[in-house]
Amino acid sequence: MRAAWIRRERVILIDAALNKIERRCALAHEIAHIDAGDRSTPLCWFDRRQENRADILAARRLIDLESLVAVYRLTDNILEAAAELEVTLDVMVLRAGTLRAPEKIALVNARARHEVVA
Repeated sequence: MRAAWIRRERVILIDAALNKIERRCALAHEIAHIDAGDRSTPLCWFDRRQENRADILAARRLIDLESLVAVYRLTDNILEAAAELEVTLDVMVLRAGTLRAPEKIALVNARARHEVVA
């Protein structure tokens, strides 16, 4: 367990061994559970559907479109992009993999404008 929302106690527990970026991402994930009204099982686990929804919501909150476009103008390297945005590689990959159509268009247009200028 890297982090957990304990509803009854109204507290989020985060593994002290996580680095700053991992803590940030874990906290965003647990807040997404709270905002979605997710309820855990008696063993404090969420089902896969809830986990996926929390992952996606956290990634969207941590990486807004404006920031994604800005970093996309700087680099094509996903590791560099994740570092620049202060998110884990997993969060970066998830955000890139769940782009909506208008977001994809915005990124393509930003890249095209960048290549013309460069």
